[in-house]
Amino acid sequence: MEPREIPGYYYDTERKKYFKIVTHAPPTAAYSVESVKRRKIVLEKEKKAQLVAAQKKKFVQRSRVLQDSLIGGLLATEHGIAPKDVQVDCWAKGLCYKGFVPVAEYGLYHNKNPIEHLYIDNSDNKTGLGVAIGSWAEGEICGAYIPRDEHDRIVWDNTAPFRMQGNHYHQGRVPQISSLRYHQPSNTILMTSREPGSRGGLYSLSPTLSESKDTSIPAWNLEQPNWRHLHSWPEQGKSRWRIANTCAPAPAANSNLICVIGTSRGLGCFSGNGRMLWLHNLSYVPRHLKAGSPPSSDILSVDFLPCNPQVVVTGIRGSRRICLADLRQSSREWEWMTHRSSPAHVRCLDEHRVLAAGPDNSMSIYDLRFRYSETLRNKPLVVFPDFKNAEQIHFGLDIDASLGVVATGNPFSKVSGRPTISIFSLETGRRLKVPALEKADPALAAKALMFQTLPGETNASLFVGGTSGQIHKYSFGGDIDEWTGERFDPPVARPW
Repeated sequence: MEPREIPGYYYDTERKKYFKIVTHAPPTAAYSVESVKRRKIVLEKEKKAQLVAAQKKKFVQRSRVLQDSLIGGLLATEHGIAPKDVQVDCWAKGLCYKGFVPVAEYGLYHNKNPIEHLYIDNSDNKTGLGVAIGSWAEGEICGAYIPRDEHDRIVWDNTAPFRMQGNHYHQGRVPQISSLRYHQPSNTILMTSREPGSRGGLYSLSPTLSESKDTSIPAWNLEQPNWRHLHSWPEQGKSRWRIANTCAPAPAANSNLICVIGTSRGLGCFSGNGRMLWLHNLSYVPRHLKAGSPPSSDILSVDFLPCNPQVVVTGIRGSRRICLADLRQSSREWEWMTHRSSPAHVRCLDEHRVLAAGPDNSMSIYDLRFRYSETLRNKPLVVFPDFKNAEQIHFGLDIDASLGVVATGNPFSKVSGRPTISIFSLETGRRLKVPALEKADPALAAKALMFQTLPGETNASLFVGGTSGQIHKYSFGGDIDEWTGERFDPPVARPW
């Protein structure tokens, strides 16, 4: 509050007192008429300068160039600031749509059956073809080759051999398929079925390998699939209620084990000799968790720890628990952590970090080294506040640790009313802006996602299962030459 002006008196702001102006005092006196006039002029100039400076602040704005991922990140680095998401931002901004490959039968092409599970193979370095295996319509398994041009776009060349023209090949049928994973040591695709009884359990699909050196013959012969029903359980007793939810192929270091199966009644270890070892008593609850949720043995997700082929991480329904299970120990010696909801997906990023995602918009990264601490055990390292999944258990998720990103699918978005695909940074948990996915086709089903680097490509591509039996491909790099600025020719359309 400014002091009142009293005629004949001057208010000293430093002393906070009024002094009488002396008219007959010499000009050099502190409170003479001339001195008071000079002070008022100086104060008015200072107030005007402060007002101008305050108005100039409103016109100072952050340059839009600094908001760009590439240029802004480069300028920030030059000034000593190291943005964490520069590389993944640039990759996400450069992601472009590269076409699709249909794996459904032609007669069922318009049945709007979404791809529920998929696998993309990249082992054929001879022809450079990728192989897409997808499941749809609750169990139909089909495959197709992925022909590409020099710009990594999916094309169909009418002059190429018939098998490379985007034709589909029916591989078999698994009733109520729940997971589809690839076991590299045995070159086998493993599938689990939710069907109870003798029709459920574990199935395998082994493609016939071609020994020909002809570059026109793919390494995988999809025309002759080797189909087997590896294991099931009897339709009597407690086993008749057992349902296979998921499986995790064993790494190459574990030569005696083919996979670990997560069921509604615990873990099952399937070995190479065809025997199944069941790990019971998963309903055991450690002492520090007995006051929490009720016990459960319904396993939704399984993944092997990279540094140890005998240790798996599981996500359990209902109790919201993440279990670090050593297959050589009793379940009473296993370690536990608690997630915010049922972990529908658990993925090991490295030997210490585990990503868990599920309903209730919950996705976090935990450090296994904190599992012995009572205060830090359940505290995540990274949270993903923009992850949206209110109630779905079956949704697509895959990670690329080399890029540092995780892709998730929401089968139904309340905002847009259609499936959405989101990509997040594993380091900060921030959702990345991907223009190619923001204007994506509503035909994306978002139930099956996979990162894979096809032969001849530098970066991993994102494959998304869509409706009508289609698998869509998104890769880094557009249709414009970076050096000449010329646009590439459009890809050859499918014959039909």
